[in-house]
Amino acid sequence: MTVDETCSYEISRSHDEVVTVHFSGSMDSSVAGKIIRDLSAAMKKNPPLSITVDLSQVSYLDEFGILILVELKKMVPDGNGAFSIQNVSAGFQQTLSILKFDSLGRKRPFSKVPRKGVFFRIGDITFRYVADLRDASSFVGSVCLAMVQAFLNPRRIRTDDTLLYMQRVGVDGLPIVA
Repeated sequence: MTVDETCSYEISRSHDEVVTVHFSGSMDSSVAGKIIRDLSAAMKKNPPLSITVDLSQVSYLDEFGILILVELKKMVPDGNGAFSIQNVSAGFQQTLSILKFDSLGRKRPFSKVPRKGVFFRIGDITFRYVADLRDASSFVGSVCLAMVQAFLNPRRIRTDDTLLYMQRVGVDGLPIVA
């Protein structure tokens, strides 16, 4: 089937449901959408067991051409189906290997995160609570020590600076400074 003057493809089926798609011309953005729609419709009518793509007559292949190949790869049924590419030039092979074509379009199973047990969660919450309690008690302790030092050595308090900052901040700053 001719998509436009720059690209065409032909689908051939063998007796054992092996589909071979022969491409020729430029596989680029100008033809990718139409080819994917046409091939999807053709493959849904009679789903193949495996798909072989022949790129011997392809003169140009960009990321949209690779998208066509990925979509064809997705049309192969899981399990016993196979997808292969034949007659790939060295330049196209390098592009496919850079993009890691073998892993493109593969359905990845979701890995279920194991749920942690109730005792683990209780222990985790306890450790977090103890850590927060430690931080709070450390803060309160350092404030108390600073207050004790201020009462024991009132000359160490810089009253001019304290009053200046209290005036800058305003009345709302009094509890913070005190």
